[in-house]
Amino acid sequence: IQKDKTFFFGTYEGLRQTLGLTNSTNVPAAGCHGDPAHPDVAGSIIWNGSGTAPAGSVGNCPQLGTNPTNSLGVAGAPAACPFGPTGTPPVATNCVVLTAIAAPFLALYPLPNIPIGPAGPQYGYTFAQPTTENYGQMRVDHTFSDKDSFFTRYTIDDSAQTSPFNYPNVTQLVGSRNQFLTLSESHVFSSVLVNTARFSFSRTNFTQDNYTSIPIGPPYSLGAGTSASFPKGMLMGAVSPGGLQPLGTNTLAPKKGKRNLFAWSDDVNYTKGRHSLKFGVLVNHYQDFIHSEGMDKVSATFAGLADLMNSFTSSLTYIPPSSLFNRWMHYNTFGFYGQDDWRVTQRLTLNLGLRYEPMTQPNEVHGYQANFRNLLTDTNTTVGPYFLNPSLRNIAPRVGFAWDVAGDGKTAVRASFGESYDLATYGSTFNNSTQYDPPFSTLYTVTKALITSVPFTPPAAQLPSYRGPVYNMRQPHMLQYNLAIERQLPGNMAITIAYVGSRGIDLLQYKEGNPALPNGVPVNGVCTAPAAGTAIDYTSQIDGNATSCWLASPKPVRINPNIDTLQVDPASGDSHYNALQVGLAKRMSKGLQFQSWYTYGKSIDDTGDAQGGDEGGQNASAGQDALHQRTQRGPSNFDVTHNWRFNAIYTLPNFVSSKGFAAKLANGWWTSGILSVQSGYPFDVRISGNRSADGLFGSGQDSLDVVPGRIPYSFTHGVSSG
Repeated sequence: IQKDKTFFFGTYEGLRQTLGLTNSTNVPAAGCHGDPAHPDVAGSIIWNGSGTAPAGSVGNCPQLGTNPTNSLGVAGAPAACPFGPTGTPPVATNCVVLTAIAAPFLALYPLPNIPIGPAGPQYGYTFAQPTTENYGQMRVDHTFSDKDSFFTRYTIDDSAQTSPFNYPNVTQLVGSRNQFLTLSESHVFSSVLVNTARFSFSRTNFTQDNYTSIPIGPPYSLGAGTSASFPKGMLMGAVSPGGLQPLGTNTLAPKKGKRNLFAWSDDVNYTKGRHSLKFGVLVNHYQDFIHSEGMDKVSATFAGLADLMNSFTSSLTYIPPSSLFNRWMHYNTFGFYGQDDWRVTQRLTLNLGLRYEPMTQPNEVHGYQANFRNLLTDTNTTVGPYFLNPSLRNIAPRVGFAWDVAGDGKTAVRASFGESYDLATYGSTFNNSTQYDPPFSTLYTVTKALITSVPFTPPAAQLPSYRGPVYNMRQPHMLQYNLAIERQLPGNMAITIAYVGSRGIDLLQYKEGNPALPNGVPVNGVCTAPAAGTAIDYTSQIDGNATSCWLASPKPVRINPNIDTLQVDPASGDSHYNALQVGLAKRMSKGLQFQSWYTYGKSIDDTGDAQGGDEGGQNASAGQDALHQRTQRGPSNFDVTHNWRFNAIYTLPNFVSSKGFAAKLANGWWTSGILSVQSGYPFDVRISGNRSADGLFGSGQDSLDVVPGRIPYSFTHGVSSG
């Protein structure tokens, strides 16, 4: 714009994509729908295909399992299957009578169209997934003088994608609109003193919603009433039988999240003799808006297909539609630091630093926040801050060195240690609280319930539950350390051998804060009621060494009997990472350069994150043993033991020696490649439903016990015992 003074840069990128997807999902076998001419008729007797077909039965539904009618045994349960063909007792245990409540849900499942394989009956379908994205950026630089320069940058990114949920009758739209503005000014006071001041503003906006062809209201919507998001009535929530993907809409939607972040920073660089000093301050002001609704649609979990047909839920969760689902959280974070790169000698440099990082108390601007202050004794929440501020002592030292061993620049030893604190990472926790913090919004869970009408009418007396942070929050932080040796080799190559480690302390987790106490004792592998006056030993409930267990009836009593499940996010996690890294690099010479890095490492923790997915991996989830956190210790979900990366570039020799068109066409070619090899991620084996009756998170899933004589290592090594 102004020669040698003002410069500008702008860019735009657009994406319009329609991606063809081929999806498959487990569905009930065709025989599970009953008579092909009149499928999904209430009162149909559905046979499981085992033994002799009961009189009047239809279909062949192996997914019912063995003895499907035995899963009832509650007052008001539907009629059992008829007597056997001879008309004599006992009652048949190889069929289910399809209830009028379950028939419409069963009819939503498409018939299988993929030959039955190891995964069972499946339905395959195609979907044209549209994606739209618009990205733009503008930057302007201006030089006022040889001592003052300024730049500003604005970035915007809009995106939207529609994808199928679990079945073709439900789609979900995920969109975002993110904007970023930065202004920066640098001033050179002298050749040894430079100051940089910066202001930035960012707004990130995320939306998620459901669209479905399933009609609103009975017989599909278990929830009743209306809300701001559902003015015409509740959509169908999730209906989830074990072994099948949930029917209905995503219970996490509709969801909206918006963050306004204002940041001010100033950094000073000062050089004096052998010291290169840096000082600075960073101030962030957060405005987080959260709207998370979906559980008011009412969702039901079933142990299996048989219980769905019987209308008998393992658990049913709902939030009254009159609840408040909006939260505006405001808080500030601060960072003050000083650092000195001190060149002690020509061969030794020390790096010394200290940082202080506190934050203010997060508060909801309308006062919509509450918490259980004492999980063991409170009968209800106390309105006020979600947690006490744990950050006021966040002093983080850092130290490192680099040593040229022989003084010839060919061998170097480097090491460092630092402590860092995790600030402004409570977004997942705040999001959870929008649906689970009474009295503003209360999640209720009904276990082992028989659905007799739609919409579902919950029992009159229900204990409240809660999900969110614990009041006496601790400060998550991490220790990081490393030691590396570097050596120059002949042939323009260098080798690096390094140890890298970290220790995570007081990490955010997702845990059951009010576990149910075992009320039974195992006898020959069966949980039985103890004799009157017997003291129950709570030492263990897993892996063949159980001293106690849970009986579904009478319902186990929780540690705090005044409230139901407490799905809390405490800072109580612990992690360890240790790794050996070996790197070999060759600079470009004779037309070849390459890099090779191998890591042998191990990451161990004691489960989960605050969101149940934040940490990634293949089975990010909460722990399954609320009474004994130590039993959850094991490989992290993202643990990779062996990891090798190799890349290379080879420049082909010139084929033509002249300088004409032929040389331009034939010369200057190169080829490159990247090779990635790594071991697999850990995985967990679980079953749907709550067979253990421990009431974890209201229902949840159960981890499988290891049979006597076997250990988890046996799952993937050695000879199968089955």
